[in-house]
Amino acid sequence: MAILNEHFNMGLTTPARYVANVTPSDSAPLAFRALTVYVTVGGTIKFDTIGENTVTMTVPDYYEIPAQITKIYSTGTTATGIVAYG
Repeated sequence: MAILNEHFNMGLTTPARYVANVTPSDSAPLAFRALTVYVTVGGTIKFDTIGENTVTMTVPDYYEIPAQITKIYSTGTTATGIVAYG
């Protein structure tokens, strides 16, 4: 297995360095910028992107949102089992 060093370039196509279950919050941003978000149980999800857009969308079960996301709101989010990859 290769060991990454400080000269390794992170990009949108490299594997995630951080993975975390998300508890949506109207006040707190994500602990890191997510490069993609995976939704296990579909519903509505409201989030902010790195471009400072606020988006609300309805997604099905087992759906991946390929966007750089900084915050997922509790108000306006009914989807569950949300995992952020960054």
